[in-house]
Amino acid sequence: MAVEITLFSQDITCESCIETIKATTDATDGAKFLSGDADRRSFSLSLEQGLILDTLQIRLGEAGYSLGSAALAPVAGSSGAKYDPKPVIDATDYGAEISYTCPCGSSTETVEFHRALKRQTIQSCCDHHAIAEVTAAWRLLDELGSNYQIESTQVEMPWGQSMEFAIARLITRSL
Repeated sequence: MAVEITLFSQDITCESCIETIKATTDATDGAKFLSGDADRRSFSLSLEQGLILDTLQIRLGEAGYSLGSAALAPVAGSSGAKYDPKPVIDATDYGAEISYTCPCGSSTETVEFHRALKRQTIQSCCDHHAIAEVTAAWRLLDELGSNYQIESTQVEMPWGQSMEFAIARLITRSL
């Protein structure tokens, strides 16, 4: 079963960049380019398995497009305004709390990061799920499946470690 993922590259500056990413992706076995947005420096892919991303990351890097963080894409069906979770990290006795604005706009939510846990707990609001850990996007993808669009950004924990903060949003498909 193929999974869809949205990735970001700060190196994207125009539609020509998107075309280069498309060509590189489509030339990689098990990967298919779905769409790209130069303004948001993002692109979506379908991958037959997660390990393909390792190969694709190397090939995109060689083409001049390193993968990284960016502001999260807008919620499907929204006015097109950029979704910005505005994560705020606060130190706690057990690790950290990451407060963010839910993609539905209904509330401010909090994700707890416990340093003592090997695997963090996925926390939910509405049909949105969030987690902070080193490979948060892949964890959400593995556990929730391809009915969710996974978006992530890097945050810095109070002790200086870079961590991935990811949100999964249920994809509404038109028939």
